[in-house]
Amino acid sequence: MRVETHKFVAAHGKRPEGFGRWAFEMTGRTQTSGVTFKTTWWDTGNFAMSALRALRQARETGATTVRVLG
Repeated sequence: MRVETHKFVAAHGKRPEGFGRWAFEMTGRTQTSGVTFKTTWWDTGNFAMSALRALRQARETGATTVRVLG
């Protein structure tokens, strides 16, 4: 799994980097009922570290897609 950045690039004209407050959108399906879910997860810090924490959070919640929002 990787963090999709196309929405951020479209909004800002550059790749996400550096220190900031980052919003990540996570989507997936619940294992028990198959219901699709979407949630927003926030983190403050260097983008690379925030992205790693977002991926860890996504794995824990069963999300299959992670996007940084613009």
